[in-house]
Parts: sequence; structure tokens; C-alpha cells
Amino acid sequence: MSNSTTKKARVAMIFNRLTPDQLVSAGTAVVTGLDGNTKAPTPPVSVADLKGQLQNLSGSVAAAQDGGKKAITERNKQVHAFVKTLKKEAMYVEEVAGTDPTVITNAGFQVMTGPTPVAPLNKPVIQKLVQKGTGQQQIFVGPQAGTRMIEIQSGEPGPNNTPPANWTTIQVANARPAPVVTGLTPGKVYVFQARAYGKSTGWTEWSDPVIKMTT
Repeated sequence: MSNSTTKKARVAMIFNRLTPDQLVSAGTAVVTGLDGNTKAPTPPVSVADLKGQLQNLSGSVAAAQDGGKKAITERNKQVHAFVKTLKKEAMYVEEVAGTDPTVITNAGFQVMTGPTPVAPLNKPVIQKLVQKGTGQQQIFVGPQAGTRMIEIQSGEPGPNNTPPANWTTIQVANARPAPVVTGLTPGKVYVFQARAYGKSTGWTEWSDPVIKMTT
């Protein structure tokens, strides 16, 4: 008689670690996976309702791109609600999956195969620059869960707006409070970029450049 046991298949519950854009992608996969799924036919939240929540989330994420306070508040509200819904769906899929991980993957979820996987960081976005004082710019970088360090580089553009020949960089622990770049020359134009470091994923690529004159 064998003492071995077959482990129950588990969903990788990483929803709280996803950025809003990543959450939309994850939600899309689940909607596709559960729609018409005979192995998981009666999820606690219907596919139709899940689609509606996903549309609300996607719309709020798009609306928050301009950095408006009300839009960001609404996006965060939709993110919280959608994460709660995905957890309900995931727990149901785990129950019907039993020891079969393919039921989980076919439903659009990731299977937990060991420690909870870390979602890769997206390319950062510089949301805005704010003049703080003479020769100073405060850099607002969109926050991401899992970020261990933010690096910001600044430099004067070359001829015909070519990339700077020389960059000055600063490093901070996170995006809040927004770091301040100092030592800039008033009246000159500078290019600013940011990148983020994740413990398991390393450095992201540099953000799209933002150009501004410093006073």
C-alpha cells in the first residue's frame, strides 16, 4: 500500500500584486477560460457579470492614464472589486479542479507550482514633473507593487533632440514620496527617464522620455 498522496492543484493567487494593466490582462484570460467551460460550469460570479466588471475595470484604467485624482480613485475602486471577484472565481476553480492542474489553466488562471510567483514589473511611466525650486524637478513615477528601487536619469538633449550624451542618475527606495532631481540649470531643457528594480525580475527598461525646461 502506497503512502504517497496527490497534492491538490492550487491557483497562484497573485492578483493583489498585479498592476491595473496586468489585472486587465489576467481578467481577460479568465473570462475567455470560463466562457463555455464544461469543467467549471457554475462559477460564483457568472461569466456575463465577470465580463461587465472587466469592462468597468478596463474603462477606469484608461481614464486614469491622465493622472486625474477622481479617475485614479475610481480605478482603485474597480481594481479592489475585481480582485475580490477573481479570488472567488479562483477558489471555485480550485474546488472543481481537485488534483488536475489543467482545469486551472484551462480556466485562465496560473497554477501555483511552488512559492507564489512574482509578477514582472512593467516599464515605468513618468506621470508628471513639478517644479519644486530653482533648478529642481519633482518626478512622479507611477507606483508598482514589488518595486524595490527607482532610478531616475536626467540630461540635456543633444543636437536635434538626440538623446543626452551625459546622464545624471539618482536612486530612491520607491516612488512615494516622489523624488526630487536637484542641481539643474535654470533655463535649460532636460530629458527625464525612470526605471524600476524588482527583487526577482531585475531592472525594467527605461520609461518613455519626458522633456521639460527647468526654471
